[in-house]
Amino acid sequence: MPTQIIYIAVIILAVILIIAVSWPRLKLFFTRIFRGKYSLAYVTLYKKYYMKNPYAHCIKDEFVFKIFSFFEKSKDTKQFKTNKTIQFGETPFLVRYNDFIKSFGKPYCFNIYLMQPSDNKLKILGHKEQMYNTEMKAL
Repeated sequence: MPTQIIYIAVIILAVILIIAVSWPRLKLFFTRIFRGKYSLAYVTLYKKYYMKNPYAHCIKDEFVFKIFSFFEKSKDTKQFKTNKTIQFGETPFLVRYNDFIKSFGKPYCFNIYLMQPSDNKLKILGHKEQMYNTEMKAL
């Protein structure tokens, strides 16, 4: 009987040790399942544990500072309204990124940024395309 208690205690300690060692992987796995592999939570957690981005960068420099002005309303900004459909090639305007991935497949590169202070997320997906017999990266 005492030996059975020792065996159970060893097994419990082994399970606790395995969970403790694999905790980052488990947390990443569940974040990927429930939040998505192209979510800010997954990318941030991956960077925290592995000190690198899980995807190739579409834009390598900190371009966010260059586009902040587009997110601030200015008194001089004119707004235009249209009944026409806005398209970027084959991509409709304001398409959800999940729908974009379904249409174009796995992206070649991916960046995600949290735009402070508004908590808006900016996602950049890149795909390889051909134009004039030259391979290019479309973002």
